Order: sequence, then C-alpha cells, then structure tokens
Amino acid sequence: MNEPKFKLASQVTELNLKLESAEGVLRKQEEWQSGVATANSQLRETTSKRLVQLKDLVQDFAEKVTQMIEEELGPGEALVRARVTQTSELVKQLRHAGLTAESLLTEEDEREFRDQFESLQPSIMDLLAKPLGEDEELVAAKVDPTQACSKLDNMSSELKDRLGEIQRSLRNTLNPSEVTFDPETAHPNLLLSEDLKTVTYSAAKQPYPSCSQRFTSFFQVLSTQSFSEGEHCWEVELEGSPWIIGRQ
Repeated sequence: MNEPKFKLASQVTELNLKLESAEGVLRKQEEWQSGVATANSQLRETTSKRLVQLKDLVQDFAEKVTQMIEEELGPGEALVRARVTQTSELVKQLRHAGLTAESLLTEEDEREFRDQFESLQPSIMDLLAKPLGEDEELVAAKVDPTQACSKLDNMSSELKDRLGEIQRSLRNTLNPSEVTFDPETAHPNLLLSEDLKTVTYSAAKQPYPSCSQRFTSFFQVLSTQSFSEGEHCWEVELEGSPWIIGRQ
C-alpha cells in the first residue's frame, strides 16, 4: 500500500473512532437535553399552576372586597333613595294642593267655594301633617368607614397568609433544596404551615399523633432534610418572639 492510501486508511480508522466517541457524546447530550426539557416542562407547569392560584386568589379577594363594600353602602343608599322618592312625592302633592287651593280662592260663587273647600280640606290637613325626612336619618345612613376598614383588615390578613403560602410554594419549586420542617418532630405547641416552611407558636396544643421522635419538653422541631457535608445556607425570617436556630 502506497503512503497516501496508508495515510487515508489510518484517517478512516481515526474518523470511525472519533465518530463512535461523538455518537456516544451525542447520546448523552440528547439524554441530558431530554432530562432538561422534562424538568423545565414540569417547572413551567408547576409555576403556571401557582400563578393561576395567585391570580384566582387576588381575583377572589377583589370580589369579596367589592361585595363587602356593596353590603356596607347598599343599606344607606337604599334609605336615601327611599327618602328622596318619598319627599319627591310629597313635593308633588303639595304643589298640586297649592295650585288647587289658589284656584279655589278665585271662586266667586259662595256655595261652590264652600263645597270645594270642605272637599279639599282633608287632603290639605293630611299633607300639612306629614313629617319631612330629618337630616339625622340621612346622616345615619352614611357608611361608617371604620367598620369597613376592620373587615378589610381581616380579609387582608387572610390574603397575606395565602399569598405567603403560594410564594413559599413558588420558592420551593424554583429552589427545591430549601429546608422543610419534620411534622413528626414538632412540639405540640408548634403549628406548622401546609408547606412545612413556617412554624408558629400556638397556645393550644395541636392534636399531633404520638411519635417517638416528637419533642415534648422544649418547643423544638427538626428539619426533614439532613446533610453530612458541604456548605448550605438559607434565608430565615423570624418575628414575634425569640427563636433559636441550630443544628443537631
């Protein structure tokens, strides 16, 4: 075999070996691509669900606030509307009676005047006896904003709690290495959130099932996750009372 053919044959061998290696790398990359696509698809789906929950929560809050405002304003508006209708009718009747009386004053026939006068008197006396709506009633119909504010505060507090849960759930989705509390170790006076991210002291003991790992002497709770090496850090929010954070 001459030198060019020998060189080319050697290159064919090298190309085949390189092709085999490249195909192996490609398979791994395609597997990785498939895994990334699956993980990202699940992440997008979970995030979308959380955002829908967030949208529904805010929409529900808006509807409840609107309903609450209408319930606060409605009765007063109805009272004022009724008073306006009643007074408008009285004004109409007074105007008609006044015009009728003025017209009767021009009657020159004594007998006719007396007959119409006696006929008109009952309605005039009735109109003069009708009370006018007092301003105090209209003032009382005005909404008391302090009552609405109190209800709004309660609704806002509930919204804040639910928003916090959804936010923590989103954080769990984007950062799955976050620590969660172990409900089997929580002291009965410690209340855990649904996502096991928040612990709150409760004066009332929780009906937790009996468990050998559960703390009963001190207000303690362990995390579900454990680590034996490496560096780990988390952001912790503390409020309301002294807390101690450490590792076992």
